[in-house]
Amino acid sequence: MTMPNSDSPTADHENRPKEPLKIDFGMYLISLGTTVHIALGTIPNPATGQMQKDRELARQHIEILLLLKEKTKGNLTEEEEKLLSRLLYELQMAFVEYKK
Repeated sequence: MTMPNSDSPTADHENRPKEPLKIDFGMYLISLGTTVHIALGTIPNPATGQMQKDRELARQHIEILLLLKEKTKGNLTEEEEKLLSRLLYELQMAFVEYKK
């Protein structure tokens, strides 16, 4: 069995400590949006690989996003504001489709 050369990219990658994922407001919004999509059954649950539907959970998370939009008004960057608005529009439309 040969050991990887310490100069090889593979060895360097394996020995490097993993940096924690940086969580910012945009990432938080996306995680809430992902939860809504899972609850609406538009994407599978990554933990189980299964499709699930939970209308109430989806509604609650959309309401949380609406609350965040209201409470953070004037305190978001332009990019964060656009992300939140686009995300809310997309999720509300998906919710309406789910109800049909």
